[in-house]
Amino acid sequence: MTLASTLRVIVLASLAAAALVSGSARATIGPTTDADIYAIAIDPTAPWILYVGATQGIFKTTDGGQTWSPSGEGITGQIYSNMVVDPTDPQKVYLGTNGYGLYRSTDGGASWSHGEGSYHQAVKSIAIDPDQANALSMGAFRDIYRSFDYGATWGPLHLFDFATGVLSIAHDPVSTNTMYIGTNTHGLMKSTDRGYNWDFTSAGQITTVVAIDPSDHSVVFGSGFTALMKSTNAGATWRTVLPVEYGSAVVFDTVNLGTVYASFSYDGIYVSSDDGESWSSANVGLPTRQINTLAIDSGGGVVYAGTEGPGIYVSYDGGQTWN
Repeated sequence: MTLASTLRVIVLASLAAAALVSGSARATIGPTTDADIYAIAIDPTAPWILYVGATQGIFKTTDGGQTWSPSGEGITGQIYSNMVVDPTDPQKVYLGTNGYGLYRSTDGGASWSHGEGSYHQAVKSIAIDPDQANALSMGAFRDIYRSFDYGATWGPLHLFDFATGVLSIAHDPVSTNTMYIGTNTHGLMKSTDRGYNWDFTSAGQITTVVAIDPSDHSVVFGSGFTALMKSTNAGATWRTVLPVEYGSAVVFDTVNLGTVYASFSYDGIYVSSDDGESWSSANVGLPTRQINTLAIDSGGGVVYAGTEGPGIYVSYDGGQTWN
């Protein structure tokens, strides 16, 4: 067992034990008991390290949520729409704000600097190029942008029209020229030239989430204002697999292949064990069904739910219960 694996076991064992104190489930794991959670990012090399964007600011934990520290030095604004940790260098963290642009940290969240350039300051989505970590794509309330210097400066990648916002981005990890975006006007769109040109797909609903199955890159999920959809042919055709409105996240368990979690802004969390073909409700222990975001650790099995109001809840049993 590697050192990282050993530390992960120790941390998760202590968290599970804490959840059973006095024979009852814990309340929120933080960062406060009254936080709206908009973004969660997990260090892929040390899954007990998490970053959170909440109404009260940016927070970081190094012990799986037992304790939290403020981590927003240099950031302006309070609504944090998304966060991404660089898998090749976890000290690099990217944060999108709803009106104050993009921020980046190169020291694990100790300090942040603003991404400069001409772009819409309401940042809705961030994706790191799977081939070159210096190249990032940013979806904003208007259009999509790119940086080639780790988010320091930005320029337009594709200008759609005055009304089109890019709410979600998924970059294919295998066919790396392929990208998908969810938009507020044209639904799901696809590019085969790294985002310079885009084509419509048959999924026309307002799409807030797009996610590629890491075990089969031809399987893509799109969630939005009307339903959760699935494509098994790289976006050529789509079908509804869960008729629930206002999707907020889709995450995959990379250890227990075929397990997928989906969250919704007003109907909680659902889980599938057959790669999204059938779904069951997974809300036991959650005090609210207003879920803004989900995250799952790289070791699989530990899922974090960001709620509207009571902070973060965690499941250690595949979404059967939440603490």
